[in-house]
Amino acid sequence: MRSKPQARPRILRVLIGLLVLAFWICVWQLCAMAVGRAVVLPSPLAVAARFAALARTSGFWRALGGSLSRVTAGYLLGTLGGIAVGICMFFVRPVRTLLSPLLTVIRSTPVASFIILTLVMMKNAHIPTFITFLMVFPMLAGCTCNALGETDPTLLEAAEIYHVRGFARFRALYLPSIEPTLRSQALTALGFAWKAGVAAEVLCYPRDSIGLHLHDAKAHLETTDLFAYTLLVILVSLALEKCLRLLLSRGRKMSITFEHVTKRFDRAVLDDCTLHFADGRITALVGESGRGKTTVLRLIAGLETPDSGTVRADGRVAMLFQEPRLF
Repeated sequence: MRSKPQARPRILRVLIGLLVLAFWICVWQLCAMAVGRAVVLPSPLAVAARFAALARTSGFWRALGGSLSRVTAGYLLGTLGGIAVGICMFFVRPVRTLLSPLLTVIRSTPVASFIILTLVMMKNAHIPTFITFLMVFPMLAGCTCNALGETDPTLLEAAEIYHVRGFARFRALYLPSIEPTLRSQALTALGFAWKAGVAAEVLCYPRDSIGLHLHDAKAHLETTDLFAYTLLVILVSLALEKCLRLLLSRGRKMSITFEHVTKRFDRAVLDDCTLHFADGRITALVGESGRGKTTVLRLIAGLETPDSGTVRADGRVAMLFQEPRLF
């Protein structure tokens, strides 16, 4: 039995996406032709040509590197700090009481207000990193605290009965409970972080930054440059989200492969068996008693070893036994 991913729906989605993109580019072109003034609305071709020209300059890449370094630093500090503070808020109630109003104020204050306030408090080069931190920190802190509170209480009761406490309980129960929420919130926070960081650069224009080039393009009415750097912001945002999504998905995919596996007891239960269980697919093993269903599961779990052949399980394996194993 072999399970192959279905490529046709994926290709169809890509084609639909390209058609939608082409549609909006045509709309942009028609609007540019209707306006007839490049200083107001340049055409897609002019923006693409200018983008390609800027990409051949060293200043373009210095600006990209500078903006990425500032936003990345703020994002990492906000993410790690937010998770740590969120954990403290959940387990230490006075900390939650003390910090909850602060997080509410940060979430409710416009980004522009923070940027203007920090202009008189710190160096321009540090403002984008600080603003990025402020956008990410309350999102991750609140998300972590709330997600910990949604851990299944029946599992916590079982852990208490079997004396699973401390870090062992956190790793076995709390961490799997908050992991999906943290992954989703981290992706959401990245988009906010990148946009907030570039917005801060536009107002404080530090050296070697995309925001500085956006500010200069606006000041000199270089609309094509303004659109080109805006296109860069969009492309980098999409690339960052894609990279983070791939990074977070590493280790989550599960793939199980049997290659010419033979397993004998008093007789051959499995004889030159080749199977592949793909990630995201539900597979049912159906057969009469003694046909090797349980043996396949035990081989996957590592409770048995094949007499010949290879069993490869890429990912973490969990198994539910037929009979009760807890007392």
